[in-house]
Amino acid sequence: MKLYIILFHFHHSASRMEVLDIDVDLYNFEQRFDYVKTDIQIFTEYIHSRKYSITARRLDQNKGWDQNVNVFVNYLSNDNYIIHTIGQSDSNEKTVFIEPDFDIFPSSSPINRLPLYTMIQSPDPHAISRQDFNTRFNTDIVVLPHALYAVGIQDGVVYMYNEQYADYYEIIRNVNHINSVILTHNLSNSFYYIICACDGYMEDQYLSERTIPRIIGETEFANKRLVTLENPKEYAILHKNKYILGMSVHLNLPFAYGVPDRHYFYCNLYNPFRSFHRGIPFHTKKSQIVFGSRADRGSRYNFINRPELDMLQRAYFHSDAVPKDNIYSSPTEWIDSTMMINYKYVLDIDGRASTWDATAWKLNSGSVIFKTESCWIQWFYDEYLPWVHYVPVNNDFSDLQEKFHWCESHQEECKQMVKNSKALFQKIYSYSNIVKDTIRILQQIGIEN
Repeated sequence: MKLYIILFHFHHSASRMEVLDIDVDLYNFEQRFDYVKTDIQIFTEYIHSRKYSITARRLDQNKGWDQNVNVFVNYLSNDNYIIHTIGQSDSNEKTVFIEPDFDIFPSSSPINRLPLYTMIQSPDPHAISRQDFNTRFNTDIVVLPHALYAVGIQDGVVYMYNEQYADYYEIIRNVNHINSVILTHNLSNSFYYIICACDGYMEDQYLSERTIPRIIGETEFANKRLVTLENPKEYAILHKNKYILGMSVHLNLPFAYGVPDRHYFYCNLYNPFRSFHRGIPFHTKKSQIVFGSRADRGSRYNFINRPELDMLQRAYFHSDAVPKDNIYSSPTEWIDSTMMINYKYVLDIDGRASTWDATAWKLNSGSVIFKTESCWIQWFYDEYLPWVHYVPVNNDFSDLQEKFHWCESHQEECKQMVKNSKALFQKIYSYSNIVKDTIRILQQIGIEN
């Protein structure tokens, strides 16, 4: 088994090699649901113009690793890249020395040696009845739709209530992560939360200004999968603490907070995307917009101002209503993501909710993201900004060609967006930042030390 290839940038600066703090994990598709976590930091240090070092440090345990660590080095000054092997290690730190056959340049960024840590693993949950859950956690949860799970920790024991557990393997990685953060950081001796296992909360409803709280009756959502309300101004109150966690949540929906998506955990913390751009220079890419998903995926509810279209948003994009000048796409076939990074502009259209892993690799693709206006937000969207990280597009694609031509005449601005997106990827998907964001979200929904 091998650890995925890791990204490094080298460029002109002042005093030593630029340092990027990157989390690394074992990546093996055959172990998607039971992978071994190996969190490794990589940093570089300038020695002289023809020599530098690469150091790998294991952070999650004070021990070595028995997988091969490979490092992808991208020299920005000459559009060159190379893959180096660090290999295995008996100790928690290993350094190799690199001597390229061309000059390298130092950077003013200091080396930040991240602290070692140990996360307490969440124990398996005990399934209990709704009545027992309410009694144990002194609350008043109603009969929940099938996609919502109530999870509580008390004295280190995890309890769970759900009507059918049909989506258990869709949500258990998220639950284990949240519980692990609570236990490791001793955030509470008794706390519960409700989390949605679907792609988003609320799904199958158009975006609207929801300003009227509606307290749900005891059995109003019995035998339903999702929260559905006929009045577009109402939002559901399912328990006295009010909050619901979701992997994507509707924009401006009260008491709903985003948490890291399940693909983040299933895809080994998105580590396969750490060097996804493959060092392809932006100016060499094809000057077209690419979109890789078929027409039969997505939701008609993603339209914000055009509900009269009454068709899947992606199907509408593939229809004749949207001009295909300067666009490469297929209504019936997937275009592989490793092909899409050869295009300057990559279109991002929501599916059932936010695109999750597609958002991750697009941020680190080395291409400009064209992101459609969305009714969905994720936990990091306060930092994910139009014209900083992506080009905003109307969600009926009416300005798509206009935005394409703007980019074609503003290539330096495009390169800056690519740089910003890569930096955002490294920040939001590092495991240490995921833990910090999880603590922030838990504090927002009421957890107290």
